[in-house]
Amino acid sequence: MGRFKENEPEKVELTAEQKGQLHEVDKVIDSKIAEKKIILEGRISEAQLSGDTEKVEKVRQELAKELSRLESDREKRKERIRGAVAEA
Repeated sequence: MGRFKENEPEKVELTAEQKGQLHEVDKVIDSKIAEKKIILEGRISEAQLSGDTEKVEKVRQELAKELSRLESDREKRKERIRGAVAEA
């Protein structure tokens, strides 16, 4: 059993302020994701109506790339906040 504990990351208690910052990061990124989805899904619909399958695929790829980028940004921001705890 001791081996499992060695591989577990150390649990760090977050302050109320840091929890609030994490929540704010989620709100900001969630709103950016919603905005991108609305815009790009609209473009996908337009391309589908015009029968442009190549453009549909291109915009779908753009949407996937943007969502991935935003999720990565979310994690980087959260790690910075969590890292401030470890440094303290």
